[in-house]
Amino acid sequence: MPCPLPPGATASLRSLHLSPGQTLRIWLPAGVTLVSNGPALTVGSARWIAGQLLQQCQRLDDGQSLRLEQGGWAQISATGGGELLCLAPARRHWTTRLARAARQFAAWIRSAYRSKDLSGISKIG
Repeated sequence: MPCPLPPGATASLRSLHLSPGQTLRIWLPAGVTLVSNGPALTVGSARWIAGQLLQQCQRLDDGQSLRLEQGGWAQISATGGGELLCLAPARRHWTTRLARAARQFAAWIRSAYRSKDLSGISKIG
C-alpha cells in the first residue's frame, strides 16, 4: 500500500518495467516511494557511514512499498520481471517558495527594527 500524500499535494509518477533477470541502476531523489507490481524485486542502495560502505537491500513483493529517506544511486533487480512505480513528491511552485522567503525576510526586518527600539538607540527625524 503506497504512502498517502498530504492534502493538496501532487506527485510525479514514473513506471519502470523490468524483464526477468534484469538489473537497473538509477539515481532516485530523497522522499521517493517505490511500489512493486512484480513478484520479487530487490532494491539495494549503498551509503557511507563512519568511513565504511554499508550496502542495504530490501526485497519488495507484489504490492509492497518502500520510502527512500535519502537520495542516491539505487540498484533494482527483478528475478521474475515486473514493474516498479516511483512516486516522487512534486516540488513546490516557485511562487510559493518566493512568498515564503518574502515572509521570512519581513519577519527578520521587523525583529531587527524592534531590537533597535529596545536597545535605547534614539530615532533621528
